[in-house]
Amino acid sequence: FRCPSYIRSDYQLAPEAMQSTAEKESEEVVALKERYFKGFCITTLTAVLAHVINIQTEPILFRNACRGDLGRAAKTMSLCNALAGVLGLMVNSFGGKLSDSQGRKMFFMLGPLAQIFSGMLSFSCSGSEFALAASKTIRLIFTTFSGTVIGTAGLRDLCQGQDLAVKVSKIGSVIGLGIMLGPVIEGILLKRLSAGRERFTFLALIATGCAGLAAALTAIPETISEEKKRKFNLSAAVASANPFAFVNIYTKGTMPIRKMVTITSLQTMIDGKAMNDLGQIWMREHLKMSMEGIRNFVSGFGTL
Repeated sequence: FRCPSYIRSDYQLAPEAMQSTAEKESEEVVALKERYFKGFCITTLTAVLAHVINIQTEPILFRNACRGDLGRAAKTMSLCNALAGVLGLMVNSFGGKLSDSQGRKMFFMLGPLAQIFSGMLSFSCSGSEFALAASKTIRLIFTTFSGTVIGTAGLRDLCQGQDLAVKVSKIGSVIGLGIMLGPVIEGILLKRLSAGRERFTFLALIATGCAGLAAALTAIPETISEEKKRKFNLSAAVASANPFAFVNIYTKGTMPIRKMVTITSLQTMIDGKAMNDLGQIWMREHLKMSMEGIRNFVSGFGTL
């Protein structure tokens, strides 16, 4: 029995067609990776700028709102960091589960929107301790959520292995660049503002949020296809938002994992982000460092 010629020709063309389709899909995946990575670099830069562009101004406003009581100002800012850590843990866990079912792109917008709101609140209510505390807490929670949690999740959707490691290292360079640029921009603004008008630097935070929002809308593609989206499980999402779930690491985790988590946690406690507010008060109010000196110190940290 001989196979008809038209069937044989179809079978001969099939491998070529499959190869062409595979190459096309491969090109599309590579293009998607490059587009996402470029957009992620932009949103990461704006997120870091949002963290550091008011690094000197914010402690000044807290000091003024607390009527010169440095102890109270330091305590209030420390409470904001602690509250942002606890609430951020719940937002990150719940929001991460939600993004698995709804997609990543929309969640990139939360951070920039929070930055715009935070900048407007700090600018308009710079004399209110409560308003400044709320502004700082909201900015910390959602900037970290959009810039780190969602951004890294999107990167893992597209990259694996060595490719992921290379891109993460490049993101580290973008973070350093942001830490360098933020204090420089703030320093330029402060030099042009007289004492008592420091709140105007928060307009730069609003502009940063607008830039981040524009990047999230135009430069970030969706990284999860419809068939890969998971069905949202509310009970599982609520359970994952439990801030005390980390205890399972010490009750069910292996010894190497316990040691690694403990070491990482202790390192985080003395990280620049955790110590910055106290450091700013100490440098400005006790060491009497100039604005340029503080700017150079922070920019030097970003360089390293």
